[in-house]
Amino acid sequence: MSISLRLYRALARAFPYEFKNAYGDELVQLTKRRHRAHLAASWRSRPGVVLVDIALRVPASNLAEIRQDIRYGLRMLAGSAGFTAVALVSL
Repeated sequence: MSISLRLYRALARAFPYEFKNAYGDELVQLTKRRHRAHLAASWRSRPGVVLVDIALRVPASNLAEIRQDIRYGLRMLAGSAGFTAVALVSL
């Protein structure tokens, strides 16, 4: 196993348990596919390039879901304006 793939797995262990439980297998499979694709291309086979590419592409592939979560959170905060105001003032 290459250095970049080992490094990515070590970084992936830092995710919260719930996130790893929901998306861990998918992230590992996506990472392995991207890693194989980079190894096939001779000029991209350096570990740093692979790690940067994975770090940019994996979150981008889940960006739509992150956007939905942020919108939902903002709707919940707007729906309970009094709670939001008290929380902001106390912070």
